[in-house]
Amino acid sequence: MRLEFKYSIKTLGLIVIFLVLWQIIALDKEVANKFSSPLEVLSILFKELTEQEFWNHIFYSYRNITIGFILGNFVGALIGTVLWLNESLGKTVNPILFLLSSIPVFAIAPMTILWWGTGDFAKVMIVFLHVFFVSVFYTYRAIGHIRDELFTFYKNYIGMNNVQTFIHIILPSYIIWFPEMLKFTVNFAVLGEFVAEFIVSDKGLGHYIIRATGLYDVPRVIVGIIFLMLYSVLINLLLNIYNSYIRKKFYSGV
Repeated sequence: MRLEFKYSIKTLGLIVIFLVLWQIIALDKEVANKFSSPLEVLSILFKELTEQEFWNHIFYSYRNITIGFILGNFVGALIGTVLWLNESLGKTVNPILFLLSSIPVFAIAPMTILWWGTGDFAKVMIVFLHVFFVSVFYTYRAIGHIRDELFTFYKNYIGMNNVQTFIHIILPSYIIWFPEMLKFTVNFAVLGEFVAEFIVSDKGLGHYIIRATGLYDVPRVIVGIIFLMLYSVLINLLLNIYNSYIRKKFYSGV
């Protein structure tokens, strides 16, 4: 815990140094016009926080991200687990999933309008797709790694079959690697929502950023980016708290 606190202080120090240097450089008007300044961004941020419209943008994006993030991870984890339980199916389907996941969502963006329209459901589905394939691969690899390490031992020396191994070894391991997967996929969820709002939207943080970009309003672009980043930061913070609890509960005597 002390080590983590030490690194947190160092990280905070680097951020402060960056902001100070940015503010100094922004004393040049030409630089300020292109990159704004921390004080100007802070001023706009406080101003926007008093506007109901800005909170509506935040709620809209966060809601879509959350739904797509949860569905993508749990459905992806379920599919990844099924592929592991059926080794033949896993080896058959894995290359197909790899090919599908390599298709950039931007490339099929116009088609998503035909498939799902332009409403909230379409945006949730785009977030879902961004997360789903990553979740499938992460789950399949994570369980496969555990199997490679322990499966042979428990099968040969204890006599467990696949189902017993899953119940007694694999399932409990979810409390360790599943939160780490969530830390990894949350950034894909945020990216997915931005892509969805980039395609077509009249609200949300992505729409807010795109509108500000069109008006060359650099401070508001940065404010929008900050609040998109904030979603990932909050999820990671919650997962770190969870991991600390797990370590204290199960590994305090190790």
